[in-house]
Amino acid sequence: MPSTRITTGTWAQGHEAEVIESVQSALLTSLKIPDWDRDITLDLHDMKTRIVPTGRSERYTCIEVVMFAGRSLHAKRGFVQGHRQESFRDRSAGDRYQNRRC
Repeated sequence: MPSTRITTGTWAQGHEAEVIESVQSALLTSLKIPDWDRDITLDLHDMKTRIVPTGRSERYTCIEVVMFAGRSLHAKRGFVQGHRQESFRDRSAGDRYQNRRC
């Protein structure tokens, strides 16, 4: 079971289920986990309690996924690509996806 933590700004208040389901959908598609296999935490912070990279807005989102070492690189890359296509389509122009650790 992957353990997932999503950290973002308060812009997501009122959209918590949508954000969580978006990440879960990407996990289901790319890692082929069963739908009942869920361990996702969403943390919302205002700009007083977090520092985001220069040039990024409060919509900057960090998604950490911890999974066992046996997952293939192909599956891990599939998650990143799947989530890019699946979620946050209306993000601000200053926010871009990057393949990097948060």
